Amino acid sequence: MRSKSALIAVVAVTLSLLSCSGARQRRQLLVRADSLMERIADSSTSSRQDSARLMLQQFALHEGDATEGERAYYALLRTRLAVESGQPIATDSLIMAAVDFFEEHPEGRRLCEAYYYAGCVHDDARQGEKALAHFQKALLEDSSVVGRKLKAQIFERMGLIYSRNELYEEAIDAQRMALYYYGCEGDAAGVGRCRETIAAVRDLARDDGAENIVSRQIKMMKVQRIFAQARSQVLDCRNARLQRQNARQRVRVWCTLAVALVMAGLVLMFRRRSRLHASVDTNVPSMAIPRKRDFYDAEVSQLLSVRLSQDKALKAADWQLIEARVLAAFPSFRDDLYALYDLSETEYHICLLIKLETSPSNMARLMATANSTISQSRLRMQQKVFKGEGTAKDWDQFVLSL
Repeated sequence: MRSKSALIAVVAVTLSLLSCSGARQRRQLLVRADSLMERIADSSTSSRQDSARLMLQQFALHEGDATEGERAYYALLRTRLAVESGQPIATDSLIMAAVDFFEEHPEGRRLCEAYYYAGCVHDDARQGEKALAHFQKALLEDSSVVGRKLKAQIFERMGLIYSRNELYEEAIDAQRMALYYYGCEGDAAGVGRCRETIAAVRDLARDDGAENIVSRQIKMMKVQRIFAQARSQVLDCRNARLQRQNARQRVRVWCTLAVALVMAGLVLMFRRRSRLHASVDTNVPSMAIPRKRDFYDAEVSQLLSVRLSQDKALKAADWQLIEARVLAAFPSFRDDLYALYDLSETEYHICLLIKLETSPSNMARLMATANSTISQSRLRMQQKVFKGEGTAKDWDQFVLSL
């Protein structure tokens, strides 16, 4: 039986290691493909694309085992490779799956890239409105993750869309922005393209008739509505992410509190049982418990004498004074008693008087009750704690030992 259990454990560990190894391999394929596509050495563009394509094909063989995040990353890289290599993309389903995931789980620049390549897919399909909306969403992301190269590419694409729709002034402004960012990156090819496009757009603007002014104004108002809607959608996504984060944080806080309470309860239970077992052995007669040093307090002794001579019961203030003096001499006295079980106030007062070595008859007078009540209470406490064994006097000896 033991050998069978050991075999099961070995198999479980092996499968776990294989799973970790597979996950690490999938991640490395995606990261290496991403790194290859990031490089800009024109002399090796074709070989880079071929290598990246091969890595993505290897990942596809294990896509069924991949996490949702890995599949979204893979969808982004596949779309990026197709766009940069000029391959036609029949549908936007792949890149939109990446957009949907990274909107909920933004990871650095990947949400910006997902927006950009979604815009490229729609632009290639001549769906200018959708393309502009995604380009605008990318620009609205944090500037720390939207690099200058990506901004240059976005503005260049937006300029071409404006130009196709005869928004020549806006097209030139967008190409100038792209020209600036390409210049910052030292991208001579990008700078050259932008300059050529600006010159071509200026020629088109000169040949354009004045009768198209109203049409262009209507188109620009439509673009502004697209941008306003994109801004609203970005804000909605951010608010939704914040709400999810806050909800998860609340769950973590409540779970932490619950665990802390459970641990505190277990510690308290353990401490109480430890004290009980350390102080009491139910298999040993109670009379064998060693007695602690005697307690004497002049003020408390005088208080008891006065109340007995007056034949009056102790008042609330008297009990407070007695408890304070007893706890000053024996700090753990109360805790030790209540660790055994939850005493009533009357039972606790009896224990205080036992600690003062008060006789049962005087206890009855000081508490305005019958002698039999005092005796029964002492016996009941003894039998509760010691599982039905011992006498009332045994309880006195136990209290005096605390």
